Amino acid sequence: MMSIGTRSSMSADLREIASQLRERLTIRQVLEDRGVVLRAAGRSLRCLCPFHAEDRPSFHVSPSPNDGVERFRCFGCGIRGDVFDLIQSLENYPDYVSTLRALAERHQISWPTRLRADTTGTTRALDAATQYYARELTGPSVTYLAQRGFPEAFLKEHHVGYAAVHPGFGFTRFAEAQQLDHAAEAAGLIQKPTDTRPRRDYFLGRIIFPNREHGHTIDLQGRAFPTDRDPTYLNLPGSRRRMYRAAACAHAAVVLCEGIPDTLSVLLAGVPACGIYGSQGWTREYQPLFRRCRRVYVALDRDATDRAIAIAKDFGVRGRVLVPPQDLGQKGDLNDWLVGPAAEDPKQFKEILIRAMAQGPTPWALNVERLEDVPPWDQHEQLEGFLAELAPMPPVFRETHLELLHRKTGISFGTLLEAARDLEADAAARND
Repeated sequence: MMSIGTRSSMSADLREIASQLRERLTIRQVLEDRGVVLRAAGRSLRCLCPFHAEDRPSFHVSPSPNDGVERFRCFGCGIRGDVFDLIQSLENYPDYVSTLRALAERHQISWPTRLRADTTGTTRALDAATQYYARELTGPSVTYLAQRGFPEAFLKEHHVGYAAVHPGFGFTRFAEAQQLDHAAEAAGLIQKPTDTRPRRDYFLGRIIFPNREHGHTIDLQGRAFPTDRDPTYLNLPGSRRRMYRAAACAHAAVVLCEGIPDTLSVLLAGVPACGIYGSQGWTREYQPLFRRCRRVYVALDRDATDRAIAIAKDFGVRGRVLVPPQDLGQKGDLNDWLVGPAAEDPKQFKEILIRAMAQGPTPWALNVERLEDVPPWDQHEQLEGFLAELAPMPPVFRETHLELLHRKTGISFGTLLEAARDLEADAAARND
């Protein structure tokens, strides 16, 4: 079940705004604007869920018997809520208040002055840093990014910047002049002074990649430039709670990339993409964002194929793996694919990606392909976990992979199917 915010603590101002918005918005209208067809079913409306793939409608819309407020519930994936919950989930707003504020602006409802108190100092500091660093992206840094296939206009579109090394520590002085230095320091954009070093920019000497949602920066990452600095990528302090360009999860098919430059490479080709912060940046907390995706193509660096397989398995039958070609080297990635085989041509790269996606194996098919040769009497140890994962899968999906396994190992299809069914029965018995 998805819950957005705590309604009991909502101020009178927010309740009034919500009331005005309910007069202008309905769940039916929001869904129909996105091409969803709703049909009457008694006192309810019913449709295919916009958050997960299904053949029979399990998404219901009806007024609450308690307060009359229109609410929805999907009996397939469990998501539920009111019109604001729906819009937050569809448009990937971070919280209830952000959703309400965006809708108020969209429908020209004034936002109360007392709610404009600076509770978003971090956002203002991140936005200011994004604008400042974007102006600093000139000369060698632009040339380097052009060599990686990124045109200057594309870099501007995505607010890519550079933290130049200034004698006066550029952004630090800029933030002080804007009276944002304390918020910037709290966000990690400015390092506190020490006995031997003055206050200074955190990202000095790095290309800056902002992560932006709904017109605001929610995170920044810096890449060393010149490129011989360690670490290559530097993140703001704290754990990453958001993916890069998470809104792409609204598409039916999306490429899940290992990092920001890889994600930008795919976006340059016009293919929907989002990114995690490194191969270990995936968490299953991100899975609900992919409810509407029918295919998720996990594309990590070539040396992280095992990790890509593990992530793709989290998506079940929807997961696929894109492995960069061997001639890109052990650490080959999507950006190498763009500047190498695609010759920095976005159209050519799109053609390459579309072909690769059409042929992209499931994680289990890739596991079969990568099976090591072992003595026949040790095969049961190698295959037991694999068969246990396949056992609960839909029959056609499961048996397609068992056929691949039969061809790879020589074990009869019937034996493999029997083993999978036994493992499925054992698992069911343990859960009873």
